[in-house]
Amino acid sequence: MQSDFPFANTEAALMLKAGIRQKKKEGVSLRSIGRALGYKQPTVLSHMANGRTRIPIKRTQEIAFAVGLDPAKFLAASIKQREPATGDLLTPVRSTSAQTNEDSFVTELAIIGQRPLAMLTDEQRAVLREVVADPSPRRRWLSLPELPTVVEIRRRFPEISTRGLSPEERRRLNDALDH
Repeated sequence: MQSDFPFANTEAALMLKAGIRQKKKEGVSLRSIGRALGYKQPTVLSHMANGRTRIPIKRTQEIAFAVGLDPAKFLAASIKQREPATGDLLTPVRSTSAQTNEDSFVTELAIIGQRPLAMLTDEQRAVLREVVADPSPRRRWLSLPELPTVVEIRRRFPEISTRGLSPEERRRLNDALDH
């Protein structure tokens, strides 16, 4: 029976199994992970995690992001499934804790977005640049309850995001709010 699962004890399979287990604890099903990755059958992920099949190198980054794994470590472990001697050469070397913290933050953002940061839209990148450039971004950030009001203001004053409101427009808006 063990021969049916030749990759069961590989680092890659164990990492994937742990990632899936953690996602399940967070309420994310194997089926939804599989769907997000475009697999017709979630059992494909189960076969990889149990070591029945190898993890496809071309999908390691996507899979890593979907289950919350470090993509570089998961890639190295997945290559090691195929070529044990070369896997260790690919394991990233971390020299400082600052670098590790920065990498963790990037990985966290990719996990939240459920895709590599390189796949963000231009709009998402523009917003992130503004957030990073502003020393007090929370004052500009809208809560979900505020959003419909601001959307309505933008609808009535289409130029507000590029030029603001004129004194006359501000007066009209204040008059409307006072009533």
